Amino acid sequence: MVAGLNISCSEKEKNALLSFKHGLADPSNRLSSWSEEEDCCSWAGVRCNNFTGQVMELNLNTSVTSPYRELSGEISPSLLELKSLTRLDLSSNYFVLSPIPSFLGSMKSLRYLDLSLSGFMGLIPHQLGNLSNLQHLNLGYNYALQIDNLNWISRLSSLEYLDLSYVDLHKEADWLQVLSALPSLSELHLENCQIDNLGPPKGKTNFTYLQVLDLSNNNLNQEIPSWLSNLSTTLVQLDLHSNLLHGEIPQQLSSLQNIKILGLHGNQLGGALPISLSQLKHLEVLDLSNNTFICPLPASFANLSSLRTLNLAHNRLNGTIPKSFRFLQKLQILNLGANSLTGDMPVTLGTLSNLVTLDLSSNLLEGSLEENHFVKLLKLKELRLSSTNLFLSVNSRWVPPFQLEYVLLSSFGIGPKFPEWLKNQSSVKVLTMSKAGISDLVPSWFWNWSLQLEFLDLSNNLLRGEVSNIFLNSSVINLSSNLFKGRLPSVSANVEVLNIANNSISGTVSPLLCGKKSATNKLSVLDVSNNVLSGDLGQCWVHWQALVHLNLGSNSFSGEIPHSIGYLSQLESLLLNDNSISEYIPSTLQNCSTMKFIDMGNNQLSDTIPTWMWEMQYLIVLRLRSNNFSGSITQNMCQLSSLIVLDLANNSLSGSIPNCLDKMKTMAGEDDFFANPLSYSYGSDFSYNNYKESLELVPKGDELEYRDNLILVRMIDLSSNKLSGTVPPEISKLSALRFLNLSRNILSGEIPKDMGKMKLLESLDLSLNHISGEIPQSLSDLSFLSFLNLSYNNLSGRIPTSTQLQSFETLSYTGNPELCGPPITNNCTSKEGISENASVKHADENFLGTSEFYIGTGVGFAVGFWGICSVIFFNRTWRHAYFDFIDHLKDVIYVTVVLKEKIQNFVSRFSYSLFIRSLLSYLSRFLSSLSFSHLSFSLIFVLLKPKASSSRCLGRPACAPLKPSPVFALCVLAVVAAPCFFCLSGSIPNCLDKMKTMAGEDDFFANPLSYSYGSDFSYNNYKESLELVPKGDELEYRDNLILVRMIDLSSNKLSGTVPPEISKLSALRFLNLSRNILSGEIPKDMGKMKLLESLDLSLNHISGEIPQSLSDLSFLSFLNLSYNSLSGRIPTSTQLQSFETLSYTGNPELCGPPITNNCTSKEGISENATVIHADGNFLATSEFYIGMGVGFAAGFWGVCSAIFFNRTWRHAYYDFIDHLKDVIYVTIVLKVRRLLAQSRGFLSAANRRDITR
Repeated sequence: MVAGLNISCSEKEKNALLSFKHGLADPSNRLSSWSEEEDCCSWAGVRCNNFTGQVMELNLNTSVTSPYRELSGEISPSLLELKSLTRLDLSSNYFVLSPIPSFLGSMKSLRYLDLSLSGFMGLIPHQLGNLSNLQHLNLGYNYALQIDNLNWISRLSSLEYLDLSYVDLHKEADWLQVLSALPSLSELHLENCQIDNLGPPKGKTNFTYLQVLDLSNNNLNQEIPSWLSNLSTTLVQLDLHSNLLHGEIPQQLSSLQNIKILGLHGNQLGGALPISLSQLKHLEVLDLSNNTFICPLPASFANLSSLRTLNLAHNRLNGTIPKSFRFLQKLQILNLGANSLTGDMPVTLGTLSNLVTLDLSSNLLEGSLEENHFVKLLKLKELRLSSTNLFLSVNSRWVPPFQLEYVLLSSFGIGPKFPEWLKNQSSVKVLTMSKAGISDLVPSWFWNWSLQLEFLDLSNNLLRGEVSNIFLNSSVINLSSNLFKGRLPSVSANVEVLNIANNSISGTVSPLLCGKKSATNKLSVLDVSNNVLSGDLGQCWVHWQALVHLNLGSNSFSGEIPHSIGYLSQLESLLLNDNSISEYIPSTLQNCSTMKFIDMGNNQLSDTIPTWMWEMQYLIVLRLRSNNFSGSITQNMCQLSSLIVLDLANNSLSGSIPNCLDKMKTMAGEDDFFANPLSYSYGSDFSYNNYKESLELVPKGDELEYRDNLILVRMIDLSSNKLSGTVPPEISKLSALRFLNLSRNILSGEIPKDMGKMKLLESLDLSLNHISGEIPQSLSDLSFLSFLNLSYNNLSGRIPTSTQLQSFETLSYTGNPELCGPPITNNCTSKEGISENASVKHADENFLGTSEFYIGTGVGFAVGFWGICSVIFFNRTWRHAYFDFIDHLKDVIYVTVVLKEKIQNFVSRFSYSLFIRSLLSYLSRFLSSLSFSHLSFSLIFVLLKPKASSSRCLGRPACAPLKPSPVFALCVLAVVAAPCFFCLSGSIPNCLDKMKTMAGEDDFFANPLSYSYGSDFSYNNYKESLELVPKGDELEYRDNLILVRMIDLSSNKLSGTVPPEISKLSALRFLNLSRNILSGEIPKDMGKMKLLESLDLSLNHISGEIPQSLSDLSFLSFLNLSYNSLSGRIPTSTQLQSFETLSYTGNPELCGPPITNNCTSKEGISENATVIHADGNFLATSEFYIGMGVGFAAGFWGVCSAIFFNRTWRHAYYDFIDHLKDVIYVTIVLKVRRLLAQSRGFLSAANRRDITR
């Protein structure tokens, strides 16, 4: 019956609907009203025509707010009987694995069809193109739908709304042309359709009536095309968020004068925010968050008078918040979080009376916030000021004008007093005040007030108070790291997370556990670690079935592990460490089949390690150290393929180490996981605040706590047991292992030969065993090894020679009396040499008796030893250059071999490299946003080279002047590198001598370019690396970056002279001023820069002579003075003559060696020089040449080669040579001075005699 008229639906249509119902599964019985007794027009979801009784609409969608569950089953063709049906809505149901019925294309009267979010799969039937009256088509969010072409859509001439979100369109290159043919289309939603190109249209495209275009969550990896601004003059909403768009926002977007919503967030857009956006007068929502914009906030955005939402969070915006934002009076959401904004929070923001959300968190803002900052914020609901330097300075009796729901003030200045103004906030759902500097007694009103909260975080303060009698109701409660005392508080069944660790809570755990014997307890995380709880662990765990993480560590619990813990079927982490728990591990724990993290270390547990524990396939961390476990480690241990930490140290385990360790896939580097499985995010809206497990390990002899970086650890510690047998060779296959400790056992045999394949090993301890044999040569390949202890074994032979193994102290090898070689003092007695019975066969038996042979031997020795080696002995510059070449050659060979293996590993694990590269790319973008003008102790100042297509250098206009401040006021600057392709102009400042570190006045030995992460993790730190061009080649510096002293101002437009103050930078090692327009002369005192290794002044206009002092630069190994206007003779010295002619070319008025342009000098060697021989036929004998060869070999290879290739001998030998030279030099100088003094005395006496005469 319809509208009081005696008109009912036809029997035919009723039967059709009943047949349709029969094919559906209705778990909520929502179609209960569909019965034969009732008129079908009164059925739920059915709407009929008021006059004809024909069924017009069928609305059976299951929205999020619907009280019903989803329909499923089969859609019956009986719907074809509904001839007048204009609307069919089956969205948000569960027709999984069912295709869209093709018969729907025959329902010609349909104007509205919504099948979205219902699990349909397969090809979209082309028959839908027959629905010529269709105005609304929504097939979105059916994740398994496919399409083979879009041509059928072009027949839907009446279509106004189209949603194909999550339908794969990456093969449909002409989608834009096809869809633009729909003359009435006003809304187009193509979210996550795998579209990867938004190229220029191939033909004419004119969306005449298009108002909404949604292309978000696609793969658009390009700049925003400027032609989008011409796509439609009626466009109201443009959504391109969550793509890979890069470059700047085109100015042409400002022509979209009707645009109200512009969403470009979640891309890689950068540069400056275009001021032209402020011309969009109708703009209501502007979301540019999660990009890489680096610029100040444009004050002109205040012209966007219609703006309701401004979201610029997670960029690199700098400068201050414009005071002109007070004109944005319609603004409801202002999110500027996670930028680099400075200054204070303008008082004018307090005048935005419509503001609902204010987020300024994670910025560099500072200053106080007073009452007048909030005076007109009557509608404010969400206040986020965390991680700033702001602090609240309000009267204790202040009553805020707003009623907040979300208060996020962590790492924000609230204390030292507890904020009393919270008492008047009656609608708060989320309160975070962690690290807020509060050191006060929590007021009594607070705990009752907090019952309204869903999320409470007061951690890391100095809050005091008794918590025994309080009742907690919030879903998430974090009270850790305070000064609370008393017994554990009571909690409601709604609490999901309770973290009260690091306080002074006493008593037992039983009142908390046994006070709530409810099957509905939701507690999933319980952390009461680091308190003073005692007694047994209680027997009521069976009532807490939702527990996932349980941490009872570092208390004074005793007794045994309750069997009831084993009935917590969802338990993933169990930490009972550092208590006094005894007895054995109960067998019921094997029921916890999803366990990932077990820490029972430092207790009094005994018996054997249960065999079922080796079968927990998801186990990631197993720490049982410092107990009384006995028995052996079975082969089943190797089934723990996901294990990253195995710590069984300090027990009484015996037997051998299993030889199947290579089956532990994660430690072998076969399984990499990036998500942290040791953390638990609680609260759907607060995933930023999660609970992470921590673990105390002993990786290098010291006990350290791991939390955030625990996921990076790969460790085996079996030390201090009674393990025997050999170190299994399979351990060498654990290529991802970082820490290995097998010390204090009774292991024997040899160190596995292939242990050098464990490329990531940082710590190796095999001390106090009975291991024999030699140290494998492969250990010298462990480039990350920073801790080694092989002491007190039976090792013998020579310690392999490498920079790695020789870098450790002698304590690493002590207690092995048969070991020899550096770094220990026990010299090796090598048996390598020439056999005593070796004989030389000659063609002539009387060969050694000829005088010519001996004469030739003497000449050969002189040539081989004195002719070649003596020059290197007595010329320090040539010696350094030669042995730098030898060392470089050795390094090149070593790096080539290692790099080959690294590349193979890289190729085999390419996806991991992509992850690391994207992470480093993000870090480099973040670091480039630092403002150098505010740094007073900077160590590195680098202006990176721009791309060739760029006309800017880090946002600076071309040819900006190089000012003397602030860069050269950085007194501890170590590197200045600004090769910017002609960006900088002006002169070089004449205050360079104030750079104390480069002048050698400040020496710092600790590496200031490394960052130790975690207060207890100084041994394991992050070190900056830098690519520099010290001698013409780009090289990467990391560990040796601290030794670099470098200035590179090449390839700019610097003019003027080279300032003479540069000569005072006595610690400078690399100087490059090439490719500028410098003039004048080279400073005369540049030879005082004794450590200079590289000097490049090429391609300038420098004139005058080369200073004689340059010949004193004994470390100079790279010189380029080419293409200047230098003149005169090149100073004569072994130093300047050792460089190639290219170092001086392009200076036509230069002369003298090594260039061919002769000076007009009269000095020379007579052309008639002759050689006098004792015997005219002497050089004709073969014996002479043979003897000369033998002598050369003895002189050069027999003496020098050992010095060339043994660095230790070389250093010792040349120290002796240098010392000998010094002694000879001093002796000669003293004798000469005595002779001069005597001669002066003699002449003086003679003159006196002449005068007396």
